[in-house]
Amino acid sequence: MKQQAFAEPAMHNAPEHRTSPRKPVHGSPGAESGGDDVDGVPPVTVVLVDDDKDVRLITADLLEDAGFRVLQAGRAEAALDILASNGDARVLITDVRMPGPMSGYDLALKARERWPSLEIMFVSGFGLPERRRLYFDCLLVSKPFNPDEFVNQVRGLAERAN
Repeated sequence: MKQQAFAEPAMHNAPEHRTSPRKPVHGSPGAESGGDDVDGVPPVTVVLVDDDKDVRLITADLLEDAGFRVLQAGRAEAALDILASNGDARVLITDVRMPGPMSGYDLALKARERWPSLEIMFVSGFGLPERRRLYFDCLLVSKPFNPDEFVNQVRGLAERAN
């Protein structure tokens, strides 16, 4: 069964071409978006990990529209490679259940060990045991989620990472 990412069904029918300007955010209010530097300040880089390609693409589009630079991975192992080659990543957003030898929890353990200042958000339709949430001092967002609330939560993590 495919997980629904957003609470509003309209998000599943997002247009292929953007017709409206992007919202101005770089982890701080008022900055321009679109992945370009504004006043010499680059957008906040987020690594997004979800094995469901549709969910990942829709979520990435939502974050890019909010002004974040989004690097995507479909597996935990690929996310570690992305993190290693992009030292400016500040936020890791990962699904909990993924195929392969590493779950999102395993990914978070390895990422936090190597990059202690990296902020972590788990996104899952199945939840996460309380002890793991406390251990990571991270956010857990349940699917489906409200897009505006989700973006605000990511902004909060980005500000904490500064």
